[in-house]
Amino acid sequence: MRHKNPKVLVIDDDKHYLNFLSKSLSPFLFTNQLELVMSEDPSEAYDLIEKDPNGFSVIITDFQMPNMNGLELIQKIEREDRDYQIILLTGKLDKRITESFLHMNIFDLLEKSAKVQKILESVSQAYAFYLNKLDRKSRIETYLQKFSIGSSKKSEIENSFDRIIGDSLIIKSVLDTIVKISKSEAACLIVGESGTGKELFAKAIFQEAGRINQKFIVIHSIALDKAKLNSILQESLQKRKNSEYSFSTLYFDEVSELSKDLQIELINFLNEVSLKKLPVRILASTNKDLSLLVKNHSFREDLFFRLNVLQLRIPPLRERKEDIKPLLSFYLKLYSELEKKSLKNYNDEFLKKFESYYWPGNVRELSNTIHRIILFTNNDTLKLEDIPFEIQTYNVSPKSFVEPKQDETIPISEMEKRSIVNALNKTNNNKEKAARLLGISRASIYRKMKEYSIE
Repeated sequence: MRHKNPKVLVIDDDKHYLNFLSKSLSPFLFTNQLELVMSEDPSEAYDLIEKDPNGFSVIITDFQMPNMNGLELIQKIEREDRDYQIILLTGKLDKRITESFLHMNIFDLLEKSAKVQKILESVSQAYAFYLNKLDRKSRIETYLQKFSIGSSKKSEIENSFDRIIGDSLIIKSVLDTIVKISKSEAACLIVGESGTGKELFAKAIFQEAGRINQKFIVIHSIALDKAKLNSILQESLQKRKNSEYSFSTLYFDEVSELSKDLQIELINFLNEVSLKKLPVRILASTNKDLSLLVKNHSFREDLFFRLNVLQLRIPPLRERKEDIKPLLSFYLKLYSELEKKSLKNYNDEFLKKFESYYWPGNVRELSNTIHRIILFTNNDTLKLEDIPFEIQTYNVSPKSFVEPKQDETIPISEMEKRSIVNALNKTNNNKEKAARLLGISRASIYRKMKEYSIE
């Protein structure tokens, strides 16, 4: 349950600086009716966040603290699905801190000597980013429900099968496979690139199995620790009043991210399920080649075989070009309604560019791209110039974009790098504007530039 006005958490072992921040932030907090929570102990702050992760909007933490420094705290609390934004404060910026920061989900990095106005500006932007993210997540889910084929009164999981959009033979084959997989209770590994919608397909398997009133538990492997995993596993085995176990389907999102210790915990649990014939089914997804990870000894072979009894491969969007037009129509309708804009038509050039683009981020990238177009254009008919720059220039400049040959595969990382380079070129190397153009935070673009060695 989200709080109406999520709090701002400030962590610093220096009482005087805490008081300074409290006074500095007072106007901002008062204007936004936000509560300030202060802590001198990072361990205490960690407990507060873990107990109520949805209760905070902005987390401001010092870097140098006893017992646990700011980066260690962030490593413990950062997760892909979080909404709160993190600002890291440090006495003086140095290369080590900056490089650590670039590999983490931090909204901003500030020196503690920064002027009050600079701190207020950063907190205000982080809060705005938080609200924007929260609002869009909520509205998008509402409208996805509204525009799903079939009854809008259905639950999210009930709608999952209907929300798989496409007319291509390959997607029809995937849907046929889902029907077959749903008749079994064997574990299933869902394989596909990032952005292909693996969780949606997992929910479709659950829906087709007819277990709507039973448990579907999503487990984000990347944000997991031993205590949390054990708690989830025990929750999946809760009994009903008549002392019978209710059936649970556990879905491990990006299972390759499980640590070795957690892999062992999962193996032990699966052994218990098998031995006692407990009503639990395991679905897991991965965007990595688990067989390769097994060879590299970073994923347990016995766990791989236990998860890969059945396999469902989700094709990337470039393999199902026929589905781009129905997906385009679906998301145009959805985001036009969402942003209260008139429904857009598009010309042949617009469609041709969408169908010829490589879509390294798959359906998620297509969805986000259409959302951006709807936000920034007032044209009734969408044209080529309404498409984001990095997609427009795909295959135009031999230095930045090269049309892949039929038998050539371009890594997603390369496509991402090209998008960032083009956004920076378009904005005259203004990183803040480029981040806005790409729909990512300022911290993310710095992190990606470091990752891809973009000057």
